[in-house]
Amino acid sequence: MFTFVVAGLYLVLSLESGTFVDIPESVLLRLGISGGSYLVSKGIGGTPNSKKPDTPPKDGEKAF
Repeated sequence: MFTFVVAGLYLVLSLESGTFVDIPESVLLRLGISGGSYLVSKGIGGTPNSKKPDTPPKDGEKAF
């Protein structure tokens, strides 16, 4: 969400001035932290372990 807000503000400021505006280093740092934390959370969350069920599926049931 933070990335879209920054991108929107950058677009508005660039359109108003007619040229590309400079992005402060602190904003770039925060964008990097935001993106990095998203990747870390996806890496930690991952996919659940695919363990075999303790009991075999009954007739008509699917085994996941």
